[in-house]
Amino acid sequence: MRLFVGLAVPASVRSELGSVTGPLDVELPQLRWTPPSGWHLTLAFLGEVEADRLGEVRTLVAELAAEQQPVHLSLGPAGRFGSRALWIGVDDRPPGALVEFGARLQTRLVGAGLPVRAQKVVPHLTLARSGRGEVDAAAVARVEQRLQPLHGLRWTAAQLTVWRSHLGTGAPRYEVVAAPVLGG
Repeated sequence: MRLFVGLAVPASVRSELGSVTGPLDVELPQLRWTPPSGWHLTLAFLGEVEADRLGEVRTLVAELAAEQQPVHLSLGPAGRFGSRALWIGVDDRPPGALVEFGARLQTRLVGAGLPVRAQKVVPHLTLARSGRGEVDAAAVARVEQRLQPLHGLRWTAAQLTVWRSHLGTGAPRYEVVAAPVLGG
């Protein structure tokens, strides 16, 4: 099963952000837009994990969640990863908390022999990916202009979530397989 660990985005934030980004699929049809239900902050991507190790993943994630206090988050400016992905940044308080937490999470999972794609956490929500065209500077500028009123939109992440992703035709479907509370 294909697994990843991260923080969910509350429905209220998805709704506000979705109302602003919704019309962009018509303005920027060359991009494949991520549905709001798919927005999340990835802290560790495991990829394919054998089903009999799911209990171990749940236990490790629950232990780490208990050690981490809730994190205060807010929306920041838009950006891109090369020409392949367009995103909106997420700021955390205290600054660097998500990067540090993601590093601890990845280290613990790797230490357990799980197949983690180790990489530095860049707190963001992926809004769109390249489709029939590239994510260029003009697309980022247009999105940033639209998102400006949402900069600073705040929420508190109080759970660490393990998702199983189901790939196929259309957008991936995510299934929650564990969601322990941060801070115990």
